[in-house]
Amino acid sequence: MNGRRTKWGIVLIIVALLLVVPGPSVKATGPVAPKYIIIMFADGVGPGAFELGRLYHKHVLKKGFIITDTIMAAGNLGLMTTTSAESLGTDSAAAATAMFSGFKTNIGMIGMTPDKQPRKTVGEAAKEKGYRIGLLSTDAVWDATPGAFAAHAESRRDWASIAAQLLAIEPDVLLGGGRGAFLPKAAGGDRTDGRDLLAEFRARKYTVVTTAEELRRAPVGRLVGLFDNAGLSLDLDRDPEEPSFSEMVAAGLRVLSASPQPFIAMFENENTDATGHDNDFPSLMAAFEEFERGVRQAYAFYLKHPGETLLIVTSDHDTGTPSLTYAQRSQAHTASADRVYPKAEHLAVARIARGSVDKASQMLGARPTAADIQRVMAQIYPGLEMHERYQQSILRGEMINPALARRSRQGAFGLMLGQYTFVYWGTTGHSSMPVPVAALGVGAHRFRGYMDNTQFARILFDLLGGR
Repeated sequence: MNGRRTKWGIVLIIVALLLVVPGPSVKATGPVAPKYIIIMFADGVGPGAFELGRLYHKHVLKKGFIITDTIMAAGNLGLMTTTSAESLGTDSAAAATAMFSGFKTNIGMIGMTPDKQPRKTVGEAAKEKGYRIGLLSTDAVWDATPGAFAAHAESRRDWASIAAQLLAIEPDVLLGGGRGAFLPKAAGGDRTDGRDLLAEFRARKYTVVTTAEELRRAPVGRLVGLFDNAGLSLDLDRDPEEPSFSEMVAAGLRVLSASPQPFIAMFENENTDATGHDNDFPSLMAAFEEFERGVRQAYAFYLKHPGETLLIVTSDHDTGTPSLTYAQRSQAHTASADRVYPKAEHLAVARIARGSVDKASQMLGARPTAADIQRVMAQIYPGLEMHERYQQSILRGEMINPALARRSRQGAFGLMLGQYTFVYWGTTGHSSMPVPVAALGVGAHRFRGYMDNTQFARILFDLLGGR
């Protein structure tokens, strides 16, 4: 018996030594950091909107949705909180500052903490490490998200300073709207200091383009494309002179990949946020179609360089909090047996829209009548009717509920569409809902789990080799 105990004691000692004493070192294989980082940024998109995009693509368009079906399914998936320094809510400036500097700040501030101290951005760190930079937005390129990636300002509205800082950091690709911030008033812009930043870009050997056709013909090399003095149009209203989101992504990747240098790209579709503010389900789905096309191009690049690329799909905050839900057959039918549950045919109503909710609201004019509402409905939403209650809210200029106060007209159109699509909205503003972070490729495992938005920046800084 004592012999058996001795034998087992020796075995336990050997096992303990194997656990404690390190074995032979194994040389790590593969890159420790990505050579290429592509951040596909759907502004204002929370979990509910991503799921609506998946359902719409699957059941209406009869297509896969690469964001959920491939990147979220095969990659690493996390959830990211969105609170700002001063509030449990946020805006794009505070959220992007946290995501691209690692510091919380107040709503409206860019690249600095509430004490007005500038904090190094991911864009600045990338430039120091020899990375090329690509910035793209369907909004003005100086606005919250691209601004926080590379600049510093007490207010996101300080467009003149932010535009000048974008020139100073010299991104290799800069595409989107906001041309007025780069031109003096004498040249049709908004600057009062007389500076012509586009001329200064040209002097630094940039190709500068202003139309979709010029973008398609642009040579590889450093590229600036500014296609409107303000933000670009929503997809249902887009002027053919303006490039689509996916066309800008294609141009950006073409230019960035022409060099052997590493690069980091932040490609933002802001139309997903604008349509959330307007409670505009058809326009949100149109924006998702474009975002999906852009993500597919980024994924194709990843497949060519899987051992060198980190591909991220994420957002900054939730806007509108849309949800697909059942509804009662009518206001006179309140029993549970009278519920109607959503089907593909309801989502397909979005295909009827001939323009955005914002366009419909503008078409009503300053003092709309009932006849104006009927005219606009026939032009933008043929075959649909607006409930009398929603018409009255437009005619009287009254909000339907406090969360829709900022855009009462758009809210009325959104509720009208909800009657047909069964997509309803919680607000016309931002919510505190966490947003998904999906990552695929080199370093993707670091984005797994529940994280604060400042952690997103810390991971990027580490992957770039530190601040």
